[in-house]
Amino acid sequence: MPQLIVPVIMAALCLFGSSAHASNHGWTAKISGGVSPVMSTLTIGEFPDAENDFDTQYDAPAFPTTTDVNAYFEHPEWGQAESQFLYDIRKTARLQVWDFTLVYADRFKLQDAMVSWDISNANLPATTQLTLTDLATDTVIDMREASEYFFNTGWIMTPQTRYFRVTAEYLQPPELTITNPADGTIFTDPNVTIRGTASDGGFGDSGIQSVTVNGLVATDGFASGNDTANWHLDMVLATGPNTLTIVATDSSPYNDATVKVITVSYYPPTDTDNDSLLDEWEIQNFGSLSVANGTTDTDGDGVLDRDEYLRGTNPNSVDTDGDGISDSDEMRYGSNPTVSTDTPSDHRPNAPVIRAIDSDVSLDKYVFDVEGYSSPDIAQGDYLTASQWEISQVNDFTAGNYVVQKIIEKKTTAATNAVEHRRLTVTYGILKKATNYWIRTRHRGLTGLYSDWSSPVVFTTVSTDPFDLDSDGNDDRYHVAGVDTNGNGVDDQAEAIHALLDVSKTHTIGIKVNKGTIKNLSVMSKTNLPTDQVPNDQLPYEFFSFRVEGLPVDAFNPAMVTVTFSFPETLSPAMKWYKYDPATELLSDYTSNVEFGSKFAVVTLIDGGVGDADGVVNGTIVDPSGPGLPAASSSGSSVSVSPTTSSTTSSGGALHPIMLLALLPWLAGIRRRAKSI
Repeated sequence: MPQLIVPVIMAALCLFGSSAHASNHGWTAKISGGVSPVMSTLTIGEFPDAENDFDTQYDAPAFPTTTDVNAYFEHPEWGQAESQFLYDIRKTARLQVWDFTLVYADRFKLQDAMVSWDISNANLPATTQLTLTDLATDTVIDMREASEYFFNTGWIMTPQTRYFRVTAEYLQPPELTITNPADGTIFTDPNVTIRGTASDGGFGDSGIQSVTVNGLVATDGFASGNDTANWHLDMVLATGPNTLTIVATDSSPYNDATVKVITVSYYPPTDTDNDSLLDEWEIQNFGSLSVANGTTDTDGDGVLDRDEYLRGTNPNSVDTDGDGISDSDEMRYGSNPTVSTDTPSDHRPNAPVIRAIDSDVSLDKYVFDVEGYSSPDIAQGDYLTASQWEISQVNDFTAGNYVVQKIIEKKTTAATNAVEHRRLTVTYGILKKATNYWIRTRHRGLTGLYSDWSSPVVFTTVSTDPFDLDSDGNDDRYHVAGVDTNGNGVDDQAEAIHALLDVSKTHTIGIKVNKGTIKNLSVMSKTNLPTDQVPNDQLPYEFFSFRVEGLPVDAFNPAMVTVTFSFPETLSPAMKWYKYDPATELLSDYTSNVEFGSKFAVVTLIDGGVGDADGVVNGTIVDPSGPGLPAASSSGSSVSVSPTTSSTTSSGGALHPIMLLALLPWLAGIRRRAKSI
């Protein structure tokens, strides 16, 4: 033996002394061939730092031998002194192939020879397929399923040679889902459609070449790159159980495939007792036709036996697939109650991503949005049904620091791809100027399950309130000073009454709270409402918007505030009060929380209640609302309010022109006292 070979062999003996060896970086396994107990052993494996050619660190030639059995790898192309090797370690790759030769003496004629291996400790990657092929017979053995292969030596009385091949292929099979039918479903109509999805996204991104069901090519069973194939196939079932083998094959050079098998049954619709349950199914599950019917729930899981029959679940088990989640919960949340690997969590929407906030946030009608809606069930028709938003003064969203908590539902009339309910519009009065806040959101899909929360995003509000430059809590454009809106002869400011003009700047209204402090007092035009929310009623003053802060915080006994509005005209007995929520874009009738007088209205608000636009008990109430007069009551003998006149007559007519002339100096005085804008 050449001296240079000796250290190579010794190193190999130290490295590969066990039957199978693996490290964090590679694996090796021994393969033996011969006629027991006379065996010859080879070593194969893969390491990232190995070479496919001769490698002094890993490969070793065969020992000179006179035994009756010899196994070796033949590599004359390696250019070494010896061309036969016992060790052949390759570089880690998607596919590696080893060809080896087994030679046995003529004394072993007509005996059972064998090739054996032990890979129990090789720690092969879970997706690596290892096969042995007898090249004499083309017999292929899965080396994970078996540990030995036998063959007869024959009767020829000369040394015989047998050739074998070992293949190690790192598979990246595509993802395959069967959405219909569920395993175990019983049909009364033989014509069924098998549906599902297949994707190679994240498994090689090579696309889907085909999907077959029992060898039949499914329609639309192809996709490119990481796209998803939404495949389907119409089939006619045979009477009795039908085994369906679905195979999704990717477009990689290796044609990796994923195989799933389900069993469904077809029985002609025989229902002797007319209880909507197939006789065959009743006998199979209950032993008779008298135990169950279409209205019973034998296992008490909240799913009627009729629905268990239709869904293919076990009517005698609350958890058919044994995943720890009841059949009723799985049906409610969209997972398959017959598949243990499919749980409600698999159908949660993906966590949304809030769009970047590149500048300081304005205080009025700022719109926060996300980068769309996504979920694992989009291909099955899932869509966003609601978003939940939270704004906090701290980044961990701990209790006591919330500024906003809102759930924004999709309107029943909105399209499934509508975006309004994924956004949060922040009305004037919710945010303070020059303040840092954190915002997050999550999505709800058709299943009723919410996604995880988005990553919080920090933002800063503008440093100046453009509507209240003097910081007195009133919108500079509408604030009026030096008036007496409640008509008691005392200046409003002396009574802590805030006076402002309405949207049209025609009427002056006084506003006072019984506790807390008014800030961000302004008005809101009905043009801010979506067209489907504008009522048919008259809105003589349109809406008022304000913030009441400084209230005690008690989640179990939220603060209650009364807000008194003083009007210049006598109010109609038919007057109503409307509350508008800019976040949900919904207008609601709030009249039951309002007490009307001749020229005043007292509105009761509760921190965190339906009249609080921020939706959380936090010592602050934000309220855009205002009075409305039903159209049917805006004329006739009842007292009404005209949006453009100051009529207090009971006839509903306008003021006489001479009276208007007489009032001009008084009106001018009011105007002079209004703050310039």
